[in-house]
Amino acid sequence: MEVLSKVILEDLRRSGRIEVPDAALLEFKEKVIQFGTGVLLRALPDYYIDQANKNGAFQGRVVVVKSTDKGDTGAYSRQNMLYTQAIRGIVNGKVYEKDIINASISRVLSAQLQWALVLACAVDPSIEILISNTTEQGLVYKEEKIVKGYCPDSFPAKLTVYLYERFIHFQASTDKGLIVIPTELVEHNGDKLKQFVLDLARYNELGLDFEQWIEKSNVFCNSLVDRIVPGRPQNDLYDTLTDKLQYKDELLIMSEPYHLWAIEGGDTVKHKLAFATQDSGIKIVQDITLYKELKLRLLNATHILACGKAIKEGYPTVKLAMQQEDFKDWIKSLMSEISICIPVEIEEDIIHQFAEAVLDRFSNPYIEHFWKDITLNYTDKIKARVIPLIYKHIEKHQQLPVHCTEGLAYYFYLLFHIRLQQHALMVSMPDVPEFELRDPKAGKILEDFAAQSPAIAIRHWLSKEQIWGSNLADIPGFADAIYNQFRSLTDGPH
Repeated sequence: MEVLSKVILEDLRRSGRIEVPDAALLEFKEKVIQFGTGVLLRALPDYYIDQANKNGAFQGRVVVVKSTDKGDTGAYSRQNMLYTQAIRGIVNGKVYEKDIINASISRVLSAQLQWALVLACAVDPSIEILISNTTEQGLVYKEEKIVKGYCPDSFPAKLTVYLYERFIHFQASTDKGLIVIPTELVEHNGDKLKQFVLDLARYNELGLDFEQWIEKSNVFCNSLVDRIVPGRPQNDLYDTLTDKLQYKDELLIMSEPYHLWAIEGGDTVKHKLAFATQDSGIKIVQDITLYKELKLRLLNATHILACGKAIKEGYPTVKLAMQQEDFKDWIKSLMSEISICIPVEIEEDIIHQFAEAVLDRFSNPYIEHFWKDITLNYTDKIKARVIPLIYKHIEKHQQLPVHCTEGLAYYFYLLFHIRLQQHALMVSMPDVPEFELRDPKAGKILEDFAAQSPAIAIRHWLSKEQIWGSNLADIPGFADAIYNQFRSLTDGPH
């Protein structure tokens, strides 16, 4: 079987099996530099750029910079930078399948081995957009001295050198700045990255003129990305897709249909991001708070409130739980409750559309999303995602939210069933496979449950301001409501 490359594009076009790029797209000039080779970047920003190129709206390709030493880029060369994106999921309650060949990437450069070529992109006037996803661990400040000719260690330092190269080459021209869009899942990612660059510029004494050019001639955008991208499918599914496509693709990735890229920016950003005009999934707005709140509350809060219930009821994955009508009805009721207590004002139609999309996403039969993975940092997630909803619901309706309270009872049910095993917190429940709870704060409740009745332990845990940021036990009836739900779930002592 042949390997995906530009040689077989014409045969694939004639077959009609897949969306294929025209040969002309492979000749478009480079307009974007992208730090990161991860599947999210390939399935979201690069997807948008590829679609806009096929529509004739952007006519630009992406230079990708591989920031770390890990992994091999040989597959990109063997496949002429082409890769397949298999889009699978549920849209409006119906199964959705679409396969495309993405031709957005022009080159993949190694930052460590080809730093001079990376810096050559900095002096290309056509490359005016910089995108990154170096993970949350990559978007951190590290004081490091910049040495000419050497690739810095951290991503912010790499970006500082890249921008300084552009600043020097174009002699501080005010119209030669970049649109910089980090997509790392960090709050205010654009603001933080800009501050890191300014701090590194000062630390390395690159000059006040450079700092002012950073401030005035470049735009750092806060952004939010939202698309589930499992990456390369598991072996059986990969083989099935390969048989269907009739070619091999080492870079094949799978993603869900839903896609959102919310970017904070004004007219300058809209003008430069010509690819953004082609897809309603890209939102360029002055404030992305609305989209952050929708995701945080209707998607993330629903996930974390439902995971304990799903695990107790014996459903290891999200899709399996959503196949149970009673569980799906409970999720709908929970989301309806959340919808009326989101801490910011959002139009009802927008909330409804997002909620419907979340139900489709949860029901995706192609994605194996394990509830036990969602319990990572269980306590902190509840604090950030759920507790503001509790306070808002009480403020607006003068009563506790029933389903949110029930979700917290399941949280305590899981904590009640943890035991310490070689420094790991293991959850051992009847008729459920044992698993590790990766929540460092949860271990502190072991002593409470061991020394006190559950009613007292729950109240004591809720009272810990260092955990929750406030004394939740002071909320009238809250501890009792959670305990009453908890008591109905457990066979333990009351």
